[in-house]
Amino acid sequence: MRFGRIFKVIWLGMIVTAIWACGVSTEIPLGPVAKEIEARGYSAQKRFASPPSNWEISKFRMRNRVVVAFKAKQPLPNENENYYCRFSLAEETYDSENDARQRLAQLHNIFPDGPYEDEYTRALREGFVVDRTLYILQTDASIFQPEIRRLSKILASLRTG
Repeated sequence: MRFGRIFKVIWLGMIVTAIWACGVSTEIPLGPVAKEIEARGYSAQKRFASPPSNWEISKFRMRNRVVVAFKAKQPLPNENENYYCRFSLAEETYDSENDARQRLAQLHNIFPDGPYEDEYTRALREGFVVDRTLYILQTDASIFQPEIRRLSKILASLRTG
């Protein structure tokens, strides 16, 4: 009888631990580019791993992707409204630097065999390559596009010398 109670308590403890562990997400640390963006007046809102699709793996040889959403700490200057620049940084790792550069060259292309992306979405992204990693800054509002271009150029020059 006593052994049965001990077993039940242990079993219940294991179940509670398993349920708790499933609800806990692993914090993805910020990479050097994301840290540089934070140092330039942006705060990371959320970050998550976004595994590449089978199409991205076969078409571009992508191996990994981490996405970080950012929001400016200060509103855009010279605007009547308080617009806070927001964008995402995708860090995509490829098999080789050449694969990453080929993907960068096709960053704004339409792919009939791939997922649908409207022209507006494709136009609002900038990127650069460091080693096997393609960094893509993308926004969802054209008012932020000049800032995305400016920031992308600065980050690329810092990383590529």
